[in-house]
Formats: sequence, structure tokens, C-alpha cells
Amino acid sequence: MVTISSTGPSSVTIASSIALRLRFLAGRIHALGPRPLFEIMCELSGSSTALDRFEAYAAMNSETLNRFGGRELPPAIRLIK
Repeated sequence: MVTISSTGPSSVTIASSIALRLRFLAGRIHALGPRPLFEIMCELSGSSTALDRFEAYAAMNSETLNRFGGRELPPAIRLIK
């Protein structure tokens, strides 16, 4: 078992095998850029199958995302009155 904690009061204990898998998946997702990470976080806000979604995003092809501009978040647009 692995305990993951931050500077906050909460911590999470997960199996070592899951922790290793999450480390691998985090690296894969991070390599895809901020936009896929943002998209998965939005999906997870209402999903109970987080690990399945992490797997799906980790399987994405980064070259395809590059070709279609899917790696980066679009610029923020602000309305100026």
C-alpha cells in the first residue's frame, strides 16, 4: 500500500500496483499536453470510472493531437467592456 498525501489534511491510500500504473499513466497524459489533461479532468468531474478514462487518454496518439491542434488549451478570451 502507498499513502499519498499533500500539504492539506487529507491523504489517500492505494495499492502499490495501482500507484505504479497511475505514475505511468500520468507521464503518458502529461506528455500529451494541457488540453487532454483538462478534458479528462472535466470528464472525471461526473464519472465514477476514473481509471478507465485515464487508460483511454494514455492510449491517445500524440502525433495525431499535434496535427489537429489537440495538445494545447485554446487561449482564454476575456470580454472587455
